Amino acid sequence: MKKSFVFIVFVFTLLLFNSCGKFEYEKYYEVPPAPLADLPAYSYFKTGTYWVYKDSASGVEDSVYVFADTSYLYHQTNTTQEEGDYMFYGFRAYSNYDSCVYYYSISMGNYILTTKEVGALLRKYKQTDYIGATYTMTNRFIDGDQIIYYAAQGITYYKQSYDSLLIGTNVFRNVVKFHHTKDETMELSPSNVYFSKHVGLVRKEKLSTNQIWELVRYQVIQ
Repeated sequence: MKKSFVFIVFVFTLLLFNSCGKFEYEKYYEVPPAPLADLPAYSYFKTGTYWVYKDSASGVEDSVYVFADTSYLYHQTNTTQEEGDYMFYGFRAYSNYDSCVYYYSISMGNYILTTKEVGALLRKYKQTDYIGATYTMTNRFIDGDQIIYYAAQGITYYKQSYDSLLIGTNVFRNVVKFHHTKDETMELSPSNVYFSKHVGLVRKEKLSTNQIWELVRYQVIQ
């Protein structure tokens, strides 16, 4: 009797594991819907990516490398955003210049059904201390478009697009420029940032001090 019971438990366990292995999350959409558009191409990079920036005035270099990344689909369940599956993504990058961690992520919390707008959020940490946040960019390249993060000061504005842009000695394609009225990742200074598709941040301007960082070398994994 005891042997029969053990055998039944063994068979039941095998069936349980097999059924779990075959379970698949039923997606509402085969691919993430409209809000993403080209946003991940500008703002999602995987571990192994690195960028080297140079201060145009002092010549000091800063190497920034991605040490963690994640992405997955999830389903929004509240009534104002129930539309389908959404993609969360984020990555953490370490700056040798200021010894800070920069955490980029998509922020569906600002998603608006009517406009399909969503932002790429940047949060800055010094070891375990939270410094601040700002939206680096949005997925809507529309003149005058703005986005506000509820937990940060300042407004992010779309300013301009460039088919190609010469920065230092490098030519970058499909570049977008955004302006931050108060950038918490730059000591509340107004700032301009430039992102190139499939490259990421290629130039940032801290307007209160006229400090400019330009991308000089990089390796991108997406």
